[in-house]
Amino acid sequence: MTITDQLAEEAKALIGDRAEVKFLNYADVPFFNQTRNSRTRQPPWPPPSWRSLRSNPA
Repeated sequence: MTITDQLAEEAKALIGDRAEVKFLNYADVPFFNQTRNSRTRQPPWPPPSWRSLRSNPA
């Protein structure tokens, strides 16, 4: 049992019957990497305007 679980159980004991207590378990939730799993296309880097400036210096 983790320290978080122990604290939750202690809070439940202190609350008693005055409120309904539920515990959330995130163990079955798959990890989502927002950067890798995003469907939006990332812009090219460096931007095309910078590339043209580097290839044609003034």
